[in-house]
Amino acid sequence: TGREAVALLARLRGGAGRRYAVVEVLVEAKLAPSKTEARRLIKAGAVALDGEKVTEATALVPEGRERFVLRCGRLKFCTVHLEE
Repeated sequence: TGREAVALLARLRGGAGRRYAVVEVLVEAKLAPSKTEARRLIKAGAVALDGEKVTEATALVPEGRERFVLRCGRLKFCTVHLEE
């Protein structure tokens, strides 16, 4: 059908001690072109972090997570590693 899953890998500097907004991570991981679009995707229910749907545009990555899978839509996935 021409629709294939896209798997990406993103490494974000700043370490696991820094609290990242899910909106920021979507943009940094290139799953959304802008923060505005990232917020729209979250409100539409298209974003999940480690299988749990993100429902708030102001959501933060849970504390202590250094590695997680971020899904945007049905076919776009990204494994995110937080580095020091």
